[in-house]
Amino acid sequence: MSLERLSVVLDEFAAADVACVADAESVVELRRQLRRLEALTAEAEAAFEASGEWAIDGARSAAMWIAWRSHEPKAVIKRGVRVGRALRELPVAAE
Repeated sequence: MSLERLSVVLDEFAAADVACVADAESVVELRRQLRRLEALTAEAEAAFEASGEWAIDGARSAAMWIAWRSHEPKAVIKRGVRVGRALRELPVAAE
């Protein structure tokens, strides 16, 4: 699966009338899907950290590299990397 496909689907949702997903069940489902995407992102960040690829640019850590490239707060990224590492050891939580 490609991130391009995910982007297309998100673009379709963003272009739709928000009223289509403003009911109780849809809001809960959107939150569930957001958590799934956050978990996947955290696992990917931890795998990126383990790869060492970030060091090529001279970054001191994967979290610093991701924060620099994504323009997000370093604390947020560090948390994501920690969660991703933890999910490797907690398969039930990951699921």
